Amino acid sequence: MEVDNVVREDMSAVSVWVRLFSKPTTPSIIFIIALFLYFSIVAKGFLTSQNIEAIIMQSSIIGIMAIGLNQVILAGEIDISTGSVLAVCCYAFGLVTNASGSALVGAVAAVIFGGICGILNGVLVALVKIPSFIVTLATMNVLRGLVLVYFGDGALGVLPGQRGLGMSGFLGINISSYILLIVFLIFLYLSEHTEWGRNVYAIGGNMRAARLAGLPINSTLIRTFVYLGLCCGLAGVVLFSQIGQVQAIVGTNYELKVIAAVAIGGTSMDGGRGSAFAPLIGSILLGIILNGMSIMAVPGTFEIFMFGLVILLAVTVDAVRHKVVNRHYE
Repeated sequence: MEVDNVVREDMSAVSVWVRLFSKPTTPSIIFIIALFLYFSIVAKGFLTSQNIEAIIMQSSIIGIMAIGLNQVILAGEIDISTGSVLAVCCYAFGLVTNASGSALVGAVAAVIFGGICGILNGVLVALVKIPSFIVTLATMNVLRGLVLVYFGDGALGVLPGQRGLGMSGFLGINISSYILLIVFLIFLYLSEHTEWGRNVYAIGGNMRAARLAGLPINSTLIRTFVYLGLCCGLAGVVLFSQIGQVQAIVGTNYELKVIAAVAIGGTSMDGGRGSAFAPLIGSILLGIILNGMSIMAVPGTFEIFMFGLVILLAVTVDAVRHKVVNRHYE
């Protein structure tokens, strides 16, 4: 009897750890805690209120876009045009703001333009049936080419008074952090409490079964790309407001950062498995990595290497986690 009790207690402890490990965000939360402690010890100036605010501000741009991309990946698709969409939305905001004299009008224009880019991608993927990687690869190059052709020779700026969404604050917290939180709460509700959110998981988990069940696949996919485009437009407004002026290279490599944030947050790149919390956690983790590297004077040329390494690590951890959980419940 005593042996049986010990075995049951051991199995119960294992089950607790497996259930904890089965949550897609658990590894990324562990990484956040470990890296935060590491940089707090080795990076002088990391653990200050000003630097923590800087991490959140840096994470807000990636986070807003990652929240939108998370839904696309959950639906089993991919979008690698986010950096180029971000760039054209930045220019849409700057040009319309300068022409109208209103940052609000410029912000609306940027978000609408991002939504149009999302409609284009979504229609080509869902209705024309072109693979999302090919569609967004083409979009990425077309939009970046347009920006380089028309704006490659100079910089575009706005007046200081028109940068409220990036520079102003409330209760000691930057406005961009509130924007990130609001976007997260909206998508948390959409993901967990709407039919569209449930359809996204079902389509990403098994497209054939979703089609046999009569789910609205085309409209669901188009909405995921449109929502991502809207997020890119909003992120463009926040980014422009933070830095004050942009050049044609703005947004370069952001598509890699956003994919990395979603992947390391715990969403499976295969689709159908993940969490609405994943992009928020992943963007904060990425912000900590970038900030810590900056404080420790790691050359910026290592960023791309780090993003690739982080994505590889995230995909590996997800595969191992999924295999362990499946084996436990077999």
